[in-house]
Amino acid sequence: SVVSWGSAFVPTKLPSIAHLELETVVFQSYVVVAVVLTSLFVLCYEPFVYTPYGFFGAALWIPANLCGVAACRIIGVGVAQSVWAGGICIVSFLWGALGTRVWSDHGCTLQSVPLAVVGLCTLVAGIAGLALASTPPREAASGNKVVDSDQAALVAEDECARQHELAESPADEIAPLDPTTAESARGNTSTTEPTSSNPATQVNSRQKLMHGLLLCSGTGVFGGTMMVPLKLAGIDGLMYSVSFALAAGALMAGLVLLGIAVRRHNYVWHLRLVSGPALLTGTLWNLG
Repeated sequence: SVVSWGSAFVPTKLPSIAHLELETVVFQSYVVVAVVLTSLFVLCYEPFVYTPYGFFGAALWIPANLCGVAACRIIGVGVAQSVWAGGICIVSFLWGALGTRVWSDHGCTLQSVPLAVVGLCTLVAGIAGLALASTPPREAASGNKVVDSDQAALVAEDECARQHELAESPADEIAPLDPTTAESARGNTSTTEPTSSNPATQVNSRQKLMHGLLLCSGTGVFGGTMMVPLKLAGIDGLMYSVSFALAAGALMAGLVLLGIAVRRHNYVWHLRLVSGPALLTGTLWNLG
């Protein structure tokens, strides 16, 4: 679970889809397809057992995953998953400790309330530290193009190499630089400069960070509650997964159709570019 769930959202940041104006619903639809297909393999060695709790689990998982995918694309996989993992831990702990009236036979009994409070406070402090230490991708002062640290380093290296070539070449071998190219070069090098002096960029970065953290909190709340229906179902997790997957497929199809009917919105599916990474995300998540 640690490896699969910890790696499940990495495909959301692959270069092949990072540049796309990709709607979260589209990515999540492919993820659900992978979850449905991989869950059907369970029927090869387990009988089908329907439970209505699978519907409630899927109804919690879909918004959790939608928030998670969006958060990863805004603030990055590392920060997003660390923040919402802490949130899931807190919500799951509260369900286990306070939900004894729902499942009194398997409830969690606290041996030491003070230690539990200390543990939760430590977890909250760690989440806050991750959020405060995170740096969203910078934006160029001259536009909205996102420039991360790796891109900035490459631009700086290219400029240094060019300056070195100019210094070593004889004066008569240096080709005149086209004004358009010169302007473009100045524009590129400007992206490597700190943008902290631009108040608008600072505000935009803070807004992105807050937006990403808000999405992470949604994943934490829904994801931390998602396993409650499994506990209430009282059946093996593999048997539960089939009902869960079928319900997720039906709910996701309904969500897409609702968007088309109510919003009169045609989704762009990017089948060739997005299906592979999204199916990988769904497979890894289901394995976890």
